[in-house]
Amino acid sequence: MDSLATSVAAIFEFPIDFAGQKKAHDLLSRCLSLGVLASIVAGIFTNSIHALVYTFAASLVITFVAVVPAWPAFKQNPQSFLPVKYDL
Repeated sequence: MDSLATSVAAIFEFPIDFAGQKKAHDLLSRCLSLGVLASIVAGIFTNSIHALVYTFAASLVITFVAVVPAWPAFKQNPQSFLPVKYDL
């Protein structure tokens, strides 16, 4: 059971550094803002709530793909931590 939990955690863990977290947060904010604006414009011009919802859903999927994986741009400044001096 531990090996299953470890393998699942390894699949879903996306380690990024602190500068990468800021980049990811900025990208997330920009993508969501643009997605909201695009969906409102699409909904108003087509006069359809379906177009608004589908456009916003597409923008969420694009944002998810752009932000969630640990792309190499988010891992350019790794932190070096102090070594452990003793073991408990």
